[in-house]
Amino acid sequence: MRFDLCSLRRLQVQSSRRRRTYFACPRLEVLEDRLTPSADFVQTNLVSDLPGLASTTDANLINPWGLVASPSGPWWVANEGSGTSTLYNGQGQPQPPNSPLIVSIPRNPGGSFLPHGSPTGIVFNTSGSGFNVTEGSQSGPSFFLFATLDGTISGWNPKVDPTHAIVEVTETGSSLRANRLRIIDTVMESETHLIANKKACTDPWKKQKLESLAMMLRGAIDAQGQVGLMLNVEKENLATILKVLPSLHSPTVSELSDPTWVAVNTILEESTVRDVIPKLKAAKATGIVEYPLNKVVL
Repeated sequence: MRFDLCSLRRLQVQSSRRRRTYFACPRLEVLEDRLTPSADFVQTNLVSDLPGLASTTDANLINPWGLVASPSGPWWVANEGSGTSTLYNGQGQPQPPNSPLIVSIPRNPGGSFLPHGSPTGIVFNTSGSGFNVTEGSQSGPSFFLFATLDGTISGWNPKVDPTHAIVEVTETGSSLRANRLRIIDTVMESETHLIANKKACTDPWKKQKLESLAMMLRGAIDAQGQVGLMLNVEKENLATILKVLPSLHSPTVSELSDPTWVAVNTILEESTVRDVIPKLKAAKATGIVEYPLNKVVL
């Protein structure tokens, strides 16, 4: 853009011959306004679980997913990797300052493939009522709600339990049975996919993390509907026991302190246990223990 600011001014110049008069018009040229965003920015790491990486170190901040705040409160973060929710101000400092609050998120009480709670989603209850949680004689509405990888929704109320969320919804079907309800129709079916962008897969560190995550998730899926079974048997009866036991490949047989006895450990479908255990007992197995499986990595 260009424009002129003109004002006529009389300039007199004295020369050796005669006086000359000139009229001057000053011209102002302005460059175009350019709204080009800067390509430079400054990143400030406020808080991390890795020492030295940020201004504040918090060991609970492992694989954080959800992030939310009430209108007048600090930021709440859902830490899937530690089964907790931690609070921070705008500078990344744990809150409250003198005694930072750490809220533990419980596992699925009906069984979980994870060793602790696994919060991913988190929301603030803007209504201030509903989704009541109860612990002992205390009951009240949830201030914050958490969704987890192992299929639960938990609520937190500081008067019910100041440091623990309470599970209120699970995907095990126990809530339906406890309230004598039944499913009358399926509204929608969904499935889960693990998705990564191509750029992340070109980074060896990220690719290894993705492959590890996929392996652990697959192990949890493969463990569904299966249980572990271990027992003791005298060596002279081992052949009979092995004929009874189905397994992924072959049962694991270990020596015991008594050289005439062995321990047998195997994995089998949960639906077959009720038929297999009586046969094992009839084959003179002892100390038969059935136990749940969190993961089966093939």
